Amino acid sequence: MKTVSDAYKDAQNSSLIYPVRKVELYRRLADGSGWESAPTDVTTEVVRLDRLSWKLDTDALNEFKASNIRIEVENTDRRWDDDSIERFAGYLRFRSKIRISLGLKVDGAEEISPVFTGVIEDAVESSDKPTLQLDVESLDALLRTRTAESAAIPVTDELLGIGDGVISEFTTSRFPVGAIKEVRVGGVPVRLGLRYNASGLNDPSRPAKVSFVSIQPGPGEEVRADYLVWKKDQRIEQVASDLMAIVPQVPVALIEPVVFDPPAQRQILHSLQGDFEAYDLRLAKVVEEDSPPEDDGKIIIDPFDSRTEWETGTLSRINSRRVAGGIAPQWTSQYEGDFLPGDEEVQVEGVAFGSWQDLQSTPGIATRTASNGILSVSQAGLSDYFIKNGLEGTSLSRMVLARIRVTNVTASRVEIGTRVPGGSPERGASIWFESLSAVRVRTGGTEFGPFNVDVTQFHNYRLVLTMANANSGTWVLFIDGTQVGTGAVGQADLFMFPGIFLHSIAGSSGCAFAIDYLRFYGEGTTFPVGTWTLVIDYSGHLAGLVQASLINTLGPFFAVPQGNAAGSQFSFSWSADGTTYGTEQAVTIGANIGTFVPANAPRYVKFKIQITADDNPTLVAVRNLFLPALAVSNIIDAGSGVVSWETWKATRDTGNGSIKRFTAAVAATPSGFGYYRAVTPSDYIESDDAAQLDNAAAERLALITLMATSGLNSPALRETVIDFTTRTVLVSMVNLGTRTVWDVLTELAKIADFEIGLDGEGKFFFRNKSPGATPVLTLDGSNLEKVQSCSPGWDRVYNSIRSTFGSYVREIDPSTEGEPSPTSIDRFGARSLSVGGGSLVFQTDVDLATVMARRYFSRYKEPKRRATVVARFMPELELGDRVAVTLQIPRQILEPFEARILGVAHDLMNMRTELDLIAAD
Repeated sequence: MKTVSDAYKDAQNSSLIYPVRKVELYRRLADGSGWESAPTDVTTEVVRLDRLSWKLDTDALNEFKASNIRIEVENTDRRWDDDSIERFAGYLRFRSKIRISLGLKVDGAEEISPVFTGVIEDAVESSDKPTLQLDVESLDALLRTRTAESAAIPVTDELLGIGDGVISEFTTSRFPVGAIKEVRVGGVPVRLGLRYNASGLNDPSRPAKVSFVSIQPGPGEEVRADYLVWKKDQRIEQVASDLMAIVPQVPVALIEPVVFDPPAQRQILHSLQGDFEAYDLRLAKVVEEDSPPEDDGKIIIDPFDSRTEWETGTLSRINSRRVAGGIAPQWTSQYEGDFLPGDEEVQVEGVAFGSWQDLQSTPGIATRTASNGILSVSQAGLSDYFIKNGLEGTSLSRMVLARIRVTNVTASRVEIGTRVPGGSPERGASIWFESLSAVRVRTGGTEFGPFNVDVTQFHNYRLVLTMANANSGTWVLFIDGTQVGTGAVGQADLFMFPGIFLHSIAGSSGCAFAIDYLRFYGEGTTFPVGTWTLVIDYSGHLAGLVQASLINTLGPFFAVPQGNAAGSQFSFSWSADGTTYGTEQAVTIGANIGTFVPANAPRYVKFKIQITADDNPTLVAVRNLFLPALAVSNIIDAGSGVVSWETWKATRDTGNGSIKRFTAAVAATPSGFGYYRAVTPSDYIESDDAAQLDNAAAERLALITLMATSGLNSPALRETVIDFTTRTVLVSMVNLGTRTVWDVLTELAKIADFEIGLDGEGKFFFRNKSPGATPVLTLDGSNLEKVQSCSPGWDRVYNSIRSTFGSYVREIDPSTEGEPSPTSIDRFGARSLSVGGGSLVFQTDVDLATVMARRYFSRYKEPKRRATVVARFMPELELGDRVAVTLQIPRQILEPFEARILGVAHDLMNMRTELDLIAAD
């Protein structure tokens, strides 16, 4: 009931009342955005007012209906005309707002309240009399004509991809997509059906796809799109609020939360790629599993096994291109015999242009074959052949390394060396192969040696130049790691080149040799050392798990070492804030990362790999690094109506490692979570029990999975099933389609078994049907004129409910609910009601059909008395009010009962009120 004064109540109870009314006009602004703030009182201009009526429950359940009203106004002076200077200049007459207020005169003053607010939809006049008839519709007309899709999320000008003349399919970055509004190729709109088709719309698990059916976008052409994204995982009342937000002309009086009783037995299933991609993944990834079902997925550890992934870390003197799926120390230049010298960098490292040169004095004079990592060279007589790379480091000191065998140097020579730039004259040195039993070092025009070695077999040769400055230095020669000679670095020969070079001079008998590798390091005289560092933010959940004493380590890591395993060293340190790290701790492959204690809980882990190169043919490298991974689900929202969390069952493969599962409740902590608990061996969830001990409610949970492996076979989380009971149900995909705001609100009301409508001020309400506990007044002989009709309500008994939502269909009747005899069907016969359907997509985990069927069955299985009464003028009564009904003899046709007002009608000319009543629960 409207708020009225005690004096008003006294006047209403008196034998004589003085009804009053007021009609106000709010002119519509010229831009159509709203209405003027101060109204014009047009009460004296009103000649006639039609009957006003509202109903909450018409022939269809959960339907609000407000009657349109026709107001006849005096228009002799034409002030109500569209072009009236006096009234509508600078305003719009169409959909200007009319507010009607009703009340009583109390102690000589008017006490009134708004009872109807509507907009002018039409204006009709005739030549018979100087009046104008205004057709006024309730403000819900604005909701009935506004398309609901404006409540979706608009995505504009998104770059779907860049054409290459071949690619024909492009996907959106967001989903679920409700509609593709426009697609542009190279800035030019293209037509649906003619140039492209759209698929994957209204699918909550995957993006939409734009497929070009005729001409594919050309090379470099941008493909952009505008589209709508339906909101996901919204509470019913939030959907209603979002819809009302796009019609600001209709204010909101009340939107109540939807609480289901009986509660829903919910079962959430995560098994598709789209389900898992909503997780917060820390060093984990979602991969496809074999269908069926389509789009089946699982979560595994995301290993560092590609250049892109390795380069997410911090690289210092690390080559992420040379070893497939791994990292190795960075040489200034290197050739490994996998391809011809001029091609290898392009083929192996993917660079656009290689830095190695492969030169012959006469084209075709040297035959070169690269096979199994060995370059074999057969050179005809009286010719020169060069392999060289002029890249320099930052140091004058340097190392030249070669693994080579020479099988023919009769009257020939193979020379491998370097020139040191900047000297006067420039210095240089090289290894000379001019016999099959020894090598020499040449520098300053002098040959040193011989150093005996079987040159026909592969050996590792390392020439180290330690330069004091550009004009002074010492050379040292190592063969297979053993020093065999040393001396001063002298002047470079004419054909010595910077960086590294190989020069083969063939005599008349030709020359033949094979190269395993050529390597040059221009940063000093020790083997290259590279470091790779990665800072992993494991989120606040890591600290939460440690503080709760659930874990003291992340578990083991795994990597595949290549070459000399001792050349790869691993270590880690950790930090709570990402700034201050503890002592670095060495760790070996397969060992645990971390020994944490609750008092020092980490969030960040810094993992470091240090790799030292050597002169072995197999490069020292690290491949396929598996670090412990964390996968945190999207928040599972049971709502304020949560009853209990039951179980989290998971289908998982441990592989070469382990999977640990935990839950955490959203809580008022710095991390936003609390009540961390491990899932029990029987899959029981305990976070809610912990919260209850603290007098808190665990309405929302995060599911936390910790995976670690000590081998190449990663653990996998394939399926997650969460069971809990709640009185809150979410809309998993707010599919608004092409419907109006009112259509969607009506569907929401039917699902919730709520009532919707507008109050006298034109404010929208979305509320439970339960009336107040105390009657606001008594209807009796003092204020009732007559009972127009009354019935026991048998026609509104429904005792066989068929509810359909998504894939769930449920039929509820007295037998399924164990109703004792005589049942509702025994007494009233079987009366069926179907509910459900609609376009909104509710969580596929929710057996909403069961909840709805039971809700409707409990409400409608028994008849409720209905009556229509005519009372004195009572404009203070509102829809949904609870009243007591008592009629005394001789007019008694109803037993006293309490009722809820479902309909209100005011006769504004005779000043009477008609009420539709239904027995209250």
